[in-house]
Amino acid sequence: MYNAVFKSDNGGTFTFSADNFVIFDIDGLSGISVDNSTSQGAGQIGVSLATSSVHSRTLTITGKIFNSVSAVKKQMRNVLAPFATGTLIFNNRYWIYCSVADAPTFAPGADKGDFTLRLLCPYPFWREVDQQLYTIGEITKKFHFPINYSTPHRFGEKSAIRKINVINTGDIEADYILSIKADDEVKNPYVANVDTLERVQFNTTIHSGEEIRLYRDNNGIIRCVLSGGQTEKNIMSALDENSTLFKLHKGDNPLLVTDDTGGSGINAQIYFYNVIVGVFDEE
Repeated sequence: MYNAVFKSDNGGTFTFSADNFVIFDIDGLSGISVDNSTSQGAGQIGVSLATSSVHSRTLTITGKIFNSVSAVKKQMRNVLAPFATGTLIFNNRYWIYCSVADAPTFAPGADKGDFTLRLLCPYPFWREVDQQLYTIGEITKKFHFPINYSTPHRFGEKSAIRKINVINTGDIEADYILSIKADDEVKNPYVANVDTLERVQFNTTIHSGEEIRLYRDNNGIIRCVLSGGQTEKNIMSALDENSTLFKLHKGDNPLLVTDDTGGSGINAQIYFYNVIVGVFDEE
């Protein structure tokens, strides 16, 4: 039997599992409809595909509380109240961001544990819980014991490699978080896919200790911020208008991370979650 945990953005948590005296079922875990727009010219056999789009996902959860009915109802009502948003984690392996579409409806009797509720997932695909991480320009430790004081000591060595193959093993392309940290002055840093020639570039200069972060928020909006010390500011104006590299393709993504001076001052990290079209109980 699978389990699910809803973690709200305000800190509340509700667990759907036998351990919390809840047996349940979720409808909408897999499958998604694709809207295809087509056109047909005069005398054309068949049609031409113009655009394709995917809408949101709806999850309907039904079940029964079989012990401590009143207390569990109150907990569910409190955590999954109208306007609540948060993350639903399925079987400790996948997660999806959602908001309450229908707050829990309960059977009226005090000892009746039947319930139903509905969640709306604006981004319809699931993500694996384990985050993938790739690093460019990291420091490799070189200091080892025992110490030989008759020779020079090297505490660390920065990798000179500017290229890395980021592998997306999910079902479809994935959003990513990009962090570019400056170990020295960095001018107009950019990341480019050497196969597709897509790139994302920041037309600005950052100094040692500063960091650029590019990411999408929970509404799918691209954000770009610069942080240094205790401050953080929006630098969307520095994002080059010709930037197109906002997704990691399925499979190999050979990336070059550099700047106008060759990239020696860059320490970059790319984070992402493998995206899954639909989930099911794999046990």
